[in-house]
Amino acid sequence: MPHSPFTAQAPIQPSLSASRSYHYQNDVLNEVDSIQRVSSNERALAGSFLYTPVFWADALRKSLLFYRAQRSGDLGPTGSLPWRTAPSFLRDGADVGVDLSKGYFDAGDYIKYAQPAAYSMAVLAWGAIEFPDGLERSGQLSELHRAIRWGTDFILRSATHIAHNCTYYAQVGRGASSGCSEARCKYDHGYWGRPEDYYTEYPFAGDRRTYAIDSRRPGTEVWAQASAALASAAIVFTRTSNAYSSRLLATAKTLYRCAKQSNPSNALLQDSLPEVEPQYKSWGFSDELGWAAAWLYDATKEAAYAADFELNMRRGEDRWFYEGFGASWDDLNVMAKLKMLTAMRSYVHAEHLHMMVHAYVSKWVKCNGDNSGPVQTGCGLCFLQKWAPLRYSLTSALVAVVYEKHFLSEASDVGEWAMGQLRYAFGDNPFRISYMIGVDGGGELRTPRKPHHRSSSCPPKDEGECSEGRSLCGACDSPWVLYGAMVGGPDETDCWNDDRANYVRNEVALDYNAPLPALLSWAATRTATTARSAIKLTPNHFLEFRQRLGECVLPPHDAGAQFSCPSGEATDDNPRCPFKYSPCKRK
Repeated sequence: MPHSPFTAQAPIQPSLSASRSYHYQNDVLNEVDSIQRVSSNERALAGSFLYTPVFWADALRKSLLFYRAQRSGDLGPTGSLPWRTAPSFLRDGADVGVDLSKGYFDAGDYIKYAQPAAYSMAVLAWGAIEFPDGLERSGQLSELHRAIRWGTDFILRSATHIAHNCTYYAQVGRGASSGCSEARCKYDHGYWGRPEDYYTEYPFAGDRRTYAIDSRRPGTEVWAQASAALASAAIVFTRTSNAYSSRLLATAKTLYRCAKQSNPSNALLQDSLPEVEPQYKSWGFSDELGWAAAWLYDATKEAAYAADFELNMRRGEDRWFYEGFGASWDDLNVMAKLKMLTAMRSYVHAEHLHMMVHAYVSKWVKCNGDNSGPVQTGCGLCFLQKWAPLRYSLTSALVAVVYEKHFLSEASDVGEWAMGQLRYAFGDNPFRISYMIGVDGGGELRTPRKPHHRSSSCPPKDEGECSEGRSLCGACDSPWVLYGAMVGGPDETDCWNDDRANYVRNEVALDYNAPLPALLSWAATRTATTARSAIKLTPNHFLEFRQRLGECVLPPHDAGAQFSCPSGEATDDNPRCPFKYSPCKRK
């Protein structure tokens, strides 16, 4: 049976489905049958799956539910998920005398990385500022505020000693070291179990520690990202809590001063904090400095921050004339420029910024592989690189719709392109897979059942142990449905396997979800859309497809069903684009 959360259940109480996955309800995931389901008449009129504002609103609700699953510490009596009720990692920060038990786990593990977490909070805040209507209509604005505050409270905690040589706690725990072949050097990646059992069940739990940056071991990227997160959140919370907003802004300014002044040698984060590698190696910090300055200008309207913007973007690797490769936690070039451009229309270099942003958006909308840029798969995904391609396409879609909102008409090709990328991620693809877990369109779509995620892969304690061997079982669905998590996505041939061991395609992360509340809020205010075109595929085509690529997901129902494929140029002779293996190959 397809995943469907809409079965009669008492709030917060799990019930076991036939697929051995627990579904649950709470104040975010309301048991309202009409949320995902559209009538058969609507589907008949559309001729294919109908993407309604109600569908997008449901996805928006669930995208925020994922952030609850990632929280650490004492989660309190309300707001926790059924498998996340027990306190966890209460010792975090004890080695430096600061309570760092809360915050967010980064991905499918239990490590707390400052840079991607701060980036995610800033992007969530950006969505609340740019697209509040869909959030308000779906009743999710306060939930978004809670998600942001959980992150910014942790940033404030991490900055407890910022006045002492710019000390900031940039990481708790660490991932496996490069070339690791022994259990101990896997560090936190070596533990596959429930978060609350870490200290009692993991033999190397004593190696978990807190890592700091300071003026002797600078981390410009982290200081700047944390500053941007607090400055953007200060804008969000101005209407609800002036005192909290003021506190955020004051700390944001201090963090910014550290980022600007405490790295005369232009060292990168891994030079000071080698434990961040290989998971979050930095490729520069000028874009982070620009991102922070743009947000501080927007929050304060102080001319000094606008004056800093160009200087910051020219620091270190100098990204002033670079539009960006793929918007993400480590490439904020286009986001920084777009933020500065929208915050100050009269900025002295506004024309230059507009040119840079336009170049980036055009590159992604064209999606033809020029200058090693993204390339369109046979079925329409704008594909940049193999590790979590949806992260890049959807973040670039967010950039596109913010750009459209401020500088283009609402009916632009840019908005249509962004909607196409969003639809692809939510089932407008050859296998009818919605890559957000639990968003199945009332059973019309398939969703991942085996994300690379530790806590949701662990059964209730009375049903047995949780271990890597058991949880990486290829045939086993996760016992808990990780509602709202966006997995990494397919390969360049549009092929994807539901395989927990494949973390490249199936891991989930804070930054993967970060652009989604904004995009889904934007989509929820638009009219219903259907697939742009459809093609028929023969059973022989799919047999050949499977044989060439190995084990790959076959389409639901029958191989002769119609699948949505956007129009566009697709050639077989581009070595970066193996379209001949795509189920949406053009003749």
